[in-house]
Amino acid sequence: MRFRGKQLIPTSAVAAGTGLLLLLWLTYGNVAKKASARSDDVLAVLQKEMGVGKPLFLSPELLEALPGKSSPLAPSKGDAEKASLNPSFFHALNREKQISIVLLSRAGGSTPLGEALLTSPRWIFTDVTPWGYRFEPASVPSPAPWSLPPQEALLAQHPDSKERTSWLVGTAENLIVIGSTREAEQLLAMAALTKKLPSQVLGAQASLKASRGEWSDALTLAKEAIAKDSTNDAAREIMIRALTESGRPDESLDEARKLVKRHKNTKTLFLLARAANAANSENEEIVALQGLVELGRKNNQPLGASLTYLGQALAKNGQRGAALRAFREALDSPELSEDQRQMIRQLADHITPDQPQK
Repeated sequence: MRFRGKQLIPTSAVAAGTGLLLLLWLTYGNVAKKASARSDDVLAVLQKEMGVGKPLFLSPELLEALPGKSSPLAPSKGDAEKASLNPSFFHALNREKQISIVLLSRAGGSTPLGEALLTSPRWIFTDVTPWGYRFEPASVPSPAPWSLPPQEALLAQHPDSKERTSWLVGTAENLIVIGSTREAEQLLAMAALTKKLPSQVLGAQASLKASRGEWSDALTLAKEAIAKDSTNDAAREIMIRALTESGRPDESLDEARKLVKRHKNTKTLFLLARAANAANSENEEIVALQGLVELGRKNNQPLGASLTYLGQALAKNGQRGAALRAFREALDSPELSEDQRQMIRQLADHITPDQPQK
């Protein structure tokens, strides 16, 4: 989903790469803890939607939750993966299937499609929960767009205070991802009143502050969340970002190194790369980005943005040949728009022929 708050994007040492850095933040930069929606809750939602008896689209992660992992009403795994990365393919699929409901998880692989639907006049964003997002066609009569439910309704729907807190936090985090920060703030205020799951609540509040570029407050809240629960790595990730954005790159890099040692994944490698960039540790940035690309390739994740970021780091370090190879591979990534491809071509063109190769 799309971060609408531009403050989330740090100032890059290579200004021309801001557009693709944005895509990387979309995929890996959302460090708020993912909602712990139970698999049976997701399954109940899917079964309810399937009961409508009309074609629907599920992102690959939700498709995996279906019993038997297939249904004549849902897309094939291949179509789900391709459409999540390529909105044009989704629209072609919709013309064929006449899709009545779209359900997307929060996973980064669905970012291109989620962003396209959020900005399309032909689709209405009708629901958000800890497991993800729901869209319906803007038909006649048009479905009602999602709005914040009354507090009384949420209390009735989630009478258990701990379960309600978890739901509020997970939904708020998903709202932060798509830029609905005012509604997210209201849900988090309700969550704080329960006095349950304090570390999760503080971590989500830190994420909200980060989404607004309020890095000092984000850092304070993240540290408070960690103090409540030292295993809250989501809050630790926000702390690393906040240290980077607050002009404390050495501290950020040190914390990022520790986190990667404990949990080496695409998200922590991305944070390490950003911290290394801020601390002018070029070789460490390149190694982290190479690891990011390797893991992304292994997990079938979109590679265009991470390859472009790697190409920029390699070019900055004088490795012209390797940088051009990264840019060329990035151009083959299906999730990128034509504007983004043009930007990559411009980045490649700016590598001067007499730049020394390593």
